[in-house]
Amino acid sequence: MAPSETKPQPSFAPLRQRLKRPKKSELIADEIRRWIVRRQLVPGDRLPNEKELVKLLQSSRGTVREALKSLEAQGLIEITPGAAGGARIAVISLDSASFQLKNFFYFDRLSWADVYDFRAQVEPRTTELSVPHLTDADIAALERTISRCHEGVNGALLPHEHRNEEGMFHTIIAHRCPNALLRFGTLFVHDILKDFVRYRNVIHPESQAFATECVSAHEAILALLRKRDGPGAAARMREHIDELARFLTTRERQVEPNLLLERRQWNELNAFNRLPPEDS
Repeated sequence: MAPSETKPQPSFAPLRQRLKRPKKSELIADEIRRWIVRRQLVPGDRLPNEKELVKLLQSSRGTVREALKSLEAQGLIEITPGAAGGARIAVISLDSASFQLKNFFYFDRLSWADVYDFRAQVEPRTTELSVPHLTDADIAALERTISRCHEGVNGALLPHEHRNEEGMFHTIIAHRCPNALLRFGTLFVHDILKDFVRYRNVIHPESQAFATECVSAHEAILALLRKRDGPGAAARMREHIDELARFLTTRERQVEPNLLLERRQWNELNAFNRLPPEDS
């Protein structure tokens, strides 16, 4: 390169043009969301009326309405029409939040191994934190799930009923965790596992071995919960999860080739259906 020549400087103009600038209504919606969080509003609390919001946010009525509609679509608020209506903080149920999040993961091709890797990270800690908060009624409910699982092992329950009882044992414990994020993570992973059992079941025909491992582990965990041994219960829960992970990932490797074949056949069928008709 000649001394007088210089390297061309990169131009960031095209990048700036591609960057999306948020709409005014999106900025207003974010400000309302921040207002809700900072004031620690709870479901049922009312927002200022539309006229007050226009004044507080120094924005137009149309922009405020668009922002509120956006927050309503996200499930954060609910809007009731009429003179006595207005915007209130909505109740966001666990089922609703889990449903939306599951939709996000459906297309990431999660494996049983992926799910159990996550489960092993969160559920033992959830169990440990839950121990001081378990009530006598919780302990009795855990005992009932184990009793029902014994019935399942003996063939007295339908497979899906048995799986529900196995999951209920973990759900009862998780609901007592005071850490909301760990609680949600544990309940969410069990919600995913319900779908895996329904749509990607690899347990059959080894259901008996799986069920026997579960009921044995649940009895050992319950014994530690009765003693209020949080670290011990967490360690035994981790052993239980690791054992199930080994079982299920082995089964997945055996079954997955058939699932891949079904997927390939489905794709080939769709491709055939998209072919243009032959000329007559």
